[in-house]
Amino acid sequence: MLKPSSMAKVVAASVILSASSAVLAGDAYMGASIGFADYEEKWQDLDLSDEVIAVDSTLTTVNIRAGKEFSPYFAAEVRLGTSLGHDLISVDGIETIAEMSVREIYGAYIRGGFPIAEGYFPYLVVGYTQSTLKAELYGLEAKGELGGVSFGVGLDIDVGSDITANFEYMDYFDTVGVQVTGFTLGVAKSF
Repeated sequence: MLKPSSMAKVVAASVILSASSAVLAGDAYMGASIGFADYEEKWQDLDLSDEVIAVDSTLTTVNIRAGKEFSPYFAAEVRLGTSLGHDLISVDGIETIAEMSVREIYGAYIRGGFPIAEGYFPYLVVGYTQSTLKAELYGLEAKGELGGVSFGVGLDIDVGSDITANFEYMDYFDTVGVQVTGFTLGVAKSF
């Protein structure tokens, strides 16, 4: 029997393959973006005091996405991304020498919106995101898998023939004391 994390990977791979087939069917788009996410984790101090320790990092990612428009107002898409490098970890606002990176981040989403003016399409997005994060200190590594329901808002702006610029803010997940939120800037081409 597959572990829950393996099951999520199988489901994500199936969705990606399905979306790839949809891309070839018309009314499809593909894009790329750069993302800036805030990782925040809070936990109680081990000495059983009431003090809460805050760990955070700003993660920079590069992402690709493929989607299919089912109507002028509704689309479904899949996304896949990874870190551009390692980002420093802060503990209670003090920067450390420990580093964090996103090994992989992927998910499936639905988007719905309505054009407010010609060339401007604001939308809401909801879906599921899975991610593997890696922290390093003096060559020692720790990996963790996180996932959860994601939601956000975005804006597509037509910039040319079948090309859009994209600005989006997402709450990727908020599970087991860890919250990851952030925004992306990207471009996409319709086919």
